[in-house]
Parts: sequence; structure tokens; C-alpha cells
Amino acid sequence: MQVLLGISFLLLVQIVVVTGQQCSEEGVVRLADGVNVDGVRVSGRVEICINQQWGTVCDDDWDVAEARVACSQLGAFDFAIALTEYGGGSGRIHYFSCAGNENGLLNCSSDLDVDYCYHIEDVGVLCYNAECNETDIRLVDGRTPNDGRVEICFEGVWGSVCDDSWDERDAEVLCRQLGYDGRPIALMSHPVLSNYPLLYHLDDIDCTGSEDMLSDCAHGGIGVHNCMEMAEEAGVTCSECNETDVRLVDGVTSDDGRVEICFNGLWGSVCDNSWDYRDARVVCQQMGYNGTSVALSSHRVLTDESLFYYLDDVDCNVNANLLSECGIEELVFITVVWGMKKLELYAATPLIAMKLMLGWLRVQPPMMDWLRFVSMGCGAQCVTPDGTTGTLELCADSWDMMDPHILC
Repeated sequence: MQVLLGISFLLLVQIVVVTGQQCSEEGVVRLADGVNVDGVRVSGRVEICINQQWGTVCDDDWDVAEARVACSQLGAFDFAIALTEYGGGSGRIHYFSCAGNENGLLNCSSDLDVDYCYHIEDVGVLCYNAECNETDIRLVDGRTPNDGRVEICFEGVWGSVCDDSWDERDAEVLCRQLGYDGRPIALMSHPVLSNYPLLYHLDDIDCTGSEDMLSDCAHGGIGVHNCMEMAEEAGVTCSECNETDVRLVDGVTSDDGRVEICFNGLWGSVCDNSWDYRDARVVCQQMGYNGTSVALSSHRVLTDESLFYYLDDVDCNVNANLLSECGIEELVFITVVWGMKKLELYAATPLIAMKLMLGWLRVQPPMMDWLRFVSMGCGAQCVTPDGTTGTLELCADSWDMMDPHILC
């Protein structure tokens, strides 16, 4: 009696394990738990109809050739990538080994209803059409054109760069390739705002700094990475101007306007205290004008953006060729370090430095719009609601024990 009961129990368990969803068309393929981006990019766990039951595919030997065959059954796609990140399915598990030119998975070598794979090993695919040119780069999910998560194009698809070993030399090459002056303002693990699974094209990038393109740098191999979390994407904020350059903005004509100077890759204004024709002459000369200059005080502001003042009490002599060479009040130097992010800049006063710093923090994802003061002194340590801690350093003669509460 005990033996019969044991046999009945085993049979019951076997029936439960192999039961899956029903289907009717033998060999048809579908993708489950994935994403369809306007039919241009589709992804998901591969499921195939065998003996009127939907089953999954074992990841043993699953590679580009098999993914290409599966994608060909789903539509006319240029590229296919084999993935294993869509979770486990249910039903029977099957094995396929393809050359890549078959008309369907059932035309490949196969082993159906295997017992050596588990659903944790179910495979997926990404099928897509070419959307970019090889080795092109771009910044996405940022708040300005020169800020964002780094993506590079390989085999017609955009993919992320893992932030392992990501440093300033790598960012310099990237910014230079994008047409910026090559000095990054910040390095960070950029948050992901995409609505489809990320691909990592590059990891362990090691640039010397002299390369013309990010793809010229040493790396671990295309598609080779160990980044699994969505917080490991390399990001950067490139400089939007060349150091100590000057420009005129908000004017009626190109030779009229509010004076701005570039420090630390960002444009900032010049305060009109002590501003006179000698200072104006240097600005005009630096911009390539040779005629008479007119110093305008308190130029009208036609921008909705907050103004940052880099210089105050400018005092140019007759020998100055650049505005940055003129005598000015001693600038406040500020360093902001937050995780992998770093900002170094100069400002005319501690208050201006704080405004610059807070303005910079506001455009750095994740948004740090709530900071709590922890300790006082030359610098302050603040924490975000999720417990992330960073050190904010702001040192100047006028910095005192009451200032950090303004900072945080």
C-alpha cells in the first residue's frame, strides 16, 4: 500500500510540472514579459509552441545564431541579441542549437522537453532595427544637452557604458568627441529613465586622454560587462564653454549685451561694481572688436534663468588682454563632492558660491532638493532622505559657523 501511494504521488507531481498554457500553431514563437517599442525594438522571454503547449527555451548554447532565428520568426529585424534577463516562465523547457540561417527554431537541432534545465535558465532576445551609426555616442536622460547617461552605438543599437573604472580621462575623451572642450564638470552613476531593458556595450574603459573617440580606448570587450544594477550607468556633464572665454548675451545685436565669462565649464555673469570703459575695452578686444567700447551698467536681463556672478569689482589696466587677467576681488573656491560627482568652481562671494553649488546640484540626478545639515565648520556634511551622505566644502574668510544652515 505504501509503495502504491508513493507512485501515485510522483505521477501527480509530474503532471503539475509539465502543464503549461495551451497554443494551437506548432513552432510559433512569442515574447513574454518584455517590451515592444513601436515594432522597432521588441524584447522578452522566448516561448515556443510545442505539442499545443507553450514552453520556454534553455539557455545552454543560446547565442546570437539562435537569437537571430527566433527574431526572424517575429518579423524583419536587422539585429538580434541573446539575453537572459526576463525571468522564468512555465511549462516544458526545450533546447535548440542553430546555425543562424534556419527558417524557424523547429528547423534547428533540438532536444524537446529536457530535464537538465530549470526556468531560472529561460532565455530571452532583443530584436531591433538599426537606429544609429557605429561608434556614435550621445548623452540621454539628462536635464541639459551636455549632461546625461552615456550611450554608444554598436551593431546598430544604442547601449550604455558601465561605470566601472569610469574616470575623468574617459569623460574627457567622450566630451571631446561630442564637440565640447573636453573637461567634464561631473562624473556620476546616472539613473535610468528608459522604458526598455538596458544593454551594456562597454565596461572597464581605460582611456589615456589622448584618444579621439571613446571606442578607441581600451576596454573589456564589446558586450562584456559585470554590471547588473540600474545604478551603474556612466554619466557625465560636459563643459559648455572654454575656460575664461567671454560672450555677450541678451543684447539687441551681436555686439551688445550682458557680459558672461566661462569658469569651470559654466557661463556666469560679471557684477557691475566698478565696471568702466577700461574693463569694457578688454572684453571687446578679447571678442575681436577693435572699435570704441561703451561700458553699460546693470544691463537689462531678458532671461528667465537664475544669474550666477563669477566676477566682481573688475579693475582692468591698459595691458590686460583677457578679462580673466584683470584685477578682481579674491574669488571663493568651492569643491562639491557627492558620491562619484565632483564640482570645482570659483565665485565672487560665498553667497554666490552657494547659489552656484545649489544650482549645480539641482540639475544632477537624482534630484537632491532636500538636504539636512549635519555638521558645521569650513564645509558641511549633508544627507538625503534615503541616507546618502556627501561632503560639501566651501571655504572663505567670511565663512563662519552660521553659514552651513544656508548651504543645506
